[in-house]
Amino acid sequence: MEQDFSLYDLLNVLRRRRNLIFITIFGILFFVFLFNEMSAPVYEAKTTIEMEKEKEPFAIGDFDYLGISSNTYIKNRIEEIKSRTLSEEVVSSLPWDVLSKFNVPKSYTDNTKKIKYIANIIRGGITAEPIRESDIINIKVQNENPLVAMTVANTMVDVLKNRQVKFKREEIGAIREFIEEQLKTFKDQLMIAEGALRNFKQADRVTYLNMETTEILRRMTEAEVLYNAAKSDRGATERRQGYIDTTLSMEKCKLPSSITNITSPWSEKLKEKLLELEVQYTTLTVQGYPDDHPQITKLKEQIAQTKQNLIKEILKVVKGETIIDPISRIHDLMTEKIAIEIELETHKAKEDILKGIVDTYDKKLQSLPEKEFKLAQLTRASEVNDKIYRTLLEKYEEARITEAGKTSNIRTLDTAELPKSPIKPKKKSNLALGLIVGIVLSIGLAFGLEALDKSIKTVEDVEKVLPVIGSVPSIKREGKRKTIVWLKGTQTNKEKEGRIRLLTNLPARSHAVESYRGIRTNIGFASPDKPLKMVLITSACPSEGKSLTTANLAIIMAQTNMKTLVIDADLRKPQVAYLFDKPREPGVTDVLAGSAELKDVIIPTVIDNLWIIPAGTIPPDPTTLLSSQKTKDLLNKLRKDFDFILIDTPPIVSVTDALILSPEVDGVILVARSEKTGKDTILKAFKLLNNRNTKVLGAVINDVDVEHVYGRYGYYSHYYDYYTDESTKKHHKKKIRI
Repeated sequence: MEQDFSLYDLLNVLRRRRNLIFITIFGILFFVFLFNEMSAPVYEAKTTIEMEKEKEPFAIGDFDYLGISSNTYIKNRIEEIKSRTLSEEVVSSLPWDVLSKFNVPKSYTDNTKKIKYIANIIRGGITAEPIRESDIINIKVQNENPLVAMTVANTMVDVLKNRQVKFKREEIGAIREFIEEQLKTFKDQLMIAEGALRNFKQADRVTYLNMETTEILRRMTEAEVLYNAAKSDRGATERRQGYIDTTLSMEKCKLPSSITNITSPWSEKLKEKLLELEVQYTTLTVQGYPDDHPQITKLKEQIAQTKQNLIKEILKVVKGETIIDPISRIHDLMTEKIAIEIELETHKAKEDILKGIVDTYDKKLQSLPEKEFKLAQLTRASEVNDKIYRTLLEKYEEARITEAGKTSNIRTLDTAELPKSPIKPKKKSNLALGLIVGIVLSIGLAFGLEALDKSIKTVEDVEKVLPVIGSVPSIKREGKRKTIVWLKGTQTNKEKEGRIRLLTNLPARSHAVESYRGIRTNIGFASPDKPLKMVLITSACPSEGKSLTTANLAIIMAQTNMKTLVIDADLRKPQVAYLFDKPREPGVTDVLAGSAELKDVIIPTVIDNLWIIPAGTIPPDPTTLLSSQKTKDLLNKLRKDFDFILIDTPPIVSVTDALILSPEVDGVILVARSEKTGKDTILKAFKLLNNRNTKVLGAVINDVDVEHVYGRYGYYSHYYDYYTDESTKKHHKKKIRI
């Protein structure tokens, strides 16, 4: 059963992959650094404005034409700020020294193209954000030039103000012109009516009316004044509607000729309700109810609420039919158009009601005597024209004053200042983010590669498959510092490196020497009752250090005064002769072939009690040769002449040579190389040996980088460091030379 993956194991993974982690982190930080240095700096200027909801410039009707919430109004203004047309107006208002800082392509010779090109750049750097629960908007402008950012931000506010004032003044001007025309008409009518009344009184000497007639005349006059006021309001509203339609046409918005033609069941009910309320309101007004009467006040509130509901309902229908663009100024104009057309319908309904009332009273007056009826008619005409003229005169003065004094509802809270430092690139933030990404990515890569890496690394990895009789630390670095003066011939670097890593070139109490002594002890413990005399050493795959392990283990055995022999049975890539600097021929194959005597191929080494038998001439079919009876007879003879024999054989997964010889030996040692041999591979080799009923003594883990695999403060590091204290450094310098 596999052990749990502990925190210690996680730390070991990070330590083993530390080079990958550092390279990944520094690689990402390097690219982030290049990005920071190569990116053009971007400056941001910010201005803050307060934008109150627009109100009716002056009373023409009794409605609020916007009919939208404050939040919707602010959203529309934000869309207007981001619009293309506003950016183009801003470009047209910028001074030349600012415009000259834009790198316009030389191919853009037309001013219109230049304006659009610069406007697109400006528009891309504009952001507008509302402050919650308020009518305040923060406008931010980003540009590579700080002066451009500041100037554009301030110019945009000025353009917004001028745009709004211009629009409202033109709208009020259209209404004022209509009132002025009506004023002239009613002034003439008033003069005519007053002259006719005066002449009639002088000629017929009739100057007074009875009380009943006076009351009928008063009510009729009041109704006719309201009737003419409704007509006047309708005319002003139509003039206003014409201006809105013209403006919308200039905005190139395709709209229906009459929004009120768009209906829904609910909008029809609202229209009927509005008409009913208007009838009640008009009737009470004609009857002389004051404006502050509870019934009048209630009716006004109901009429206003019904109009708002009707506007919202029509807007829903229109948006559902995708007729209007619900963005910015177009949305506001469209909402006003809907409200105006609803008001027109209201005025028309009021006119019809008042016309009926006037006709009713007119019939009553016609029953009077001729002279009294004539006086009533003239008196009514004079009073009606007088009241209408006075009302129009008040509205005209109000319109003229409003038009002249119209100001923007936009108030600047903070003007944009020249930015001192760029906001982009955010070098510190980018580096911090790059560091975080690098750490996360590198750790992810480390664990990903670790999951894909199936090689053995620790003793525990191998012990899950078979016993471990020892592990040998990496001695390559330690050995490379030594100079071997007796190397001869033209051997390859690999062969030279192998010789350097022999125990004879290492300190007597080095890590590697102590490791091999431990392996020697464990071999003795493997069979305490019957000492082992012949051990076969193999590996799962090539290049795992089996030949070097064989040679070093033989040296350790010879140091115990045991008569030790190393047989090179790797008849494909023999290495033992090279390691001990001896000729490869004659050898085992020559003895088996009968071309050499056994005594001639047993070669002594410079190490006491240690002999070797080289591989000899490489045969065409090593498997057949090793499986012959001559091989068995040779091994049995050598058992009698030596105390301990080590046989170096080829990798077991590659060829079957080791499996052929395994029944003839007392035990088999399987060599695995740390961080190279796969777990599945060593398991396969172990199963192959078990299938031959071979006694597997255990595995030797070769070339273990102790600090890399176990960590600087791991158990094995403490074990290996035991022999490196200051008191024993002198002993480390003692070496056995070949």
